[in-house]
Amino acid sequence: MSATNATRCSPRTFRRPDDQAIRVLVVDDHADAAEATALYLSVVGYDVRYVTTAHAAVDAAARHAPAIVLLDINMPDKDGFVVAAELRALDVTAHAILIAYTSDEWTAIREPAASAGFDGYFRKASELSILLSLMTSYAADDAIELGVAVRSS
Repeated sequence: MSATNATRCSPRTFRRPDDQAIRVLVVDDHADAAEATALYLSVVGYDVRYVTTAHAAVDAAARHAPAIVLLDINMPDKDGFVVAAELRALDVTAHAILIAYTSDEWTAIREPAASAGFDGYFRKASELSILLSLMTSYAADDAIELGVAVRSS
């Protein structure tokens, strides 16, 4: 197993909305994983929605206008690289932070993820605190790493 569980791979940042929670969309065909991740992020203060199909992702993103999208790569209806390109084409998600949310090794998806417009990588089954630190590192007003295994590539 690779030592890389989370990687920031773009300089893109976002501004925290005043007096509002940061909107996040979780896209994962494994409903239990999507729900658990959404629940964790909700508890720590994010405004989270989740969907369990790639086809639902674009519609949900258009309605929710997330600042961050956690996007599974391997889904039965469409792969996450295609969905990432579709999200980049939408006005509301053209500048969103897209994080590849997958069980794949970073070395296996690095090039296609960059081509599809992903900004980061999080390996499923890693500690959710690592995901939280990665997500926090994109906030322009506190773009610092919080001392866990988050690194720029």
